[in-house]
Amino acid sequence: MMTIRLAKENDIEEIMGLITRTVISGQSSSGWNETYPTKEIFVKDIDNQYLYVYEDNHIVVGIISLIPGPDPDYQSIIWKNSGTSPLVLHRLCVDPHRQREGIGSRLMNFAETFGREQGYTSLQLDTRISNHTAANLYEQLGYTKTGTITRNRGNFICYEKKL
Repeated sequence: MMTIRLAKENDIEEIMGLITRTVISGQSSSGWNETYPTKEIFVKDIDNQYLYVYEDNHIVVGIISLIPGPDPDYQSIIWKNSGTSPLVLHRLCVDPHRQREGIGSRLMNFAETFGREQGYTSLQLDTRISNHTAANLYEQLGYTKTGTITRNRGNFICYEKKL
């Protein structure tokens, strides 16, 4: 049975295993490595009730962080829905052995539904410029490119969708 639910502290080891599998699989286009994202980031997301897990038969096969915006890193971006209340998506991850099964799309649909139900007017996110898989997913789901930002981990394309 597949479910999406808030992550709990006792999920952290399984979440970190998912991240390790993603890094080891060579999906470096995400920009993830041994130094990002850290266990501390996920613990903070769990404590703030931002992190959701996608489970299949009680095994975590995907995660997504949904954070009330605006994100300070996005100040230079001219959003199409500026002046609104955005929900910001960070750290979408699907187990490399379970990709191409629609899990990423289901997590994104969950994020959009959650955002609407909570009164957010748009969903904002970014992905590393080299992460063509994620960019293709976002564009297929109707997200619009709004600009680029640079962080210490590289250059990122920002996307937005009105909810």
